[in-house]
Amino acid sequence: MLGFASIGGLVGIIAAIYVGVTAYVGVTALAMEPPDDAEYLPFVMMVGAGAGWLIGTGLGSIAGSRARPPGATGRRLVLLGAVAVVIGAATIAIWPNTSGWPDGEVTFFSTWRVVGGTELEIATMVDAAIAAFTFLAVRRHHDGEGSAHPRRVAGAIGTAGLLLGGLAFAYGVAIVPMTWSGNVRHLATRAVYRTTTSLVEAAGEHQGLTGSFPTNLAEVLAAGAKVRPGTQVEFAGVVNGSFCVRVGVDVGEQHADDPHYSALVHTRPPGSKSWTSAETWTGNSCTNPE
Repeated sequence: MLGFASIGGLVGIIAAIYVGVTAYVGVTALAMEPPDDAEYLPFVMMVGAGAGWLIGTGLGSIAGSRARPPGATGRRLVLLGAVAVVIGAATIAIWPNTSGWPDGEVTFFSTWRVVGGTELEIATMVDAAIAAFTFLAVRRHHDGEGSAHPRRVAGAIGTAGLLLGGLAFAYGVAIVPMTWSGNVRHLATRAVYRTTTSLVEAAGEHQGLTGSFPTNLAEVLAAGAKVRPGTQVEFAGVVNGSFCVRVGVDVGEQHADDPHYSALVHTRPPGSKSWTSAETWTGNSCTNPE
């Protein structure tokens, strides 16, 4: 049952990736605004893994319905597997990330705030609970009627599934530090850039409608700008006749930290096809270093 469940979980992840990417491409083709670079995909993968595990568990219980229950050694190994699943899921959920904002700061649970939100954390924990419950159910199986070995094909699939699932799980836990740290940095940088872009576009539209730029953050937000989660606007206002915005990573303090993006929105001369022109660069200044 555990081997079939492992295979089902892996197949569920693959199926979820296919469905998620297909949906993303379809939404893009319809010219609808898609989620931010399919950021929902990790959550969908966890849901697929859980569904696949449950389906695999059902198939495995049928295939091994007459199998002998595990002996004393087998029950110990199954319990060890349940403990490993719980510890692995907890590692993924609470792995300390060195944020670098400021240098050396270690933050817990920051992955969920930046990468996938609470939904991803909940889905991961639910999957871990389902897997651990399956291990414990196998360990507590004492059906005296089971006395035969599973059929050769079913036994081979189960054994292969256990090996494959164990290797996949070990690999997934081993790369947690590298994966999460890279994702956090990448998504934080992208969120800062998208907040900057949103502010620039809203300021340009405001100038086009009213003839003047917003004078503060409240006005540009009222014009339709959006501040992405995990970002903080350090400045938004008029500098030397142009609209300037400076955005960085929200570190829970009164100021933002790197990575920073800055931008200037300029008024274009009368008769031009566009009301404004804008320039964006990395850094925390209202003066373009170029």
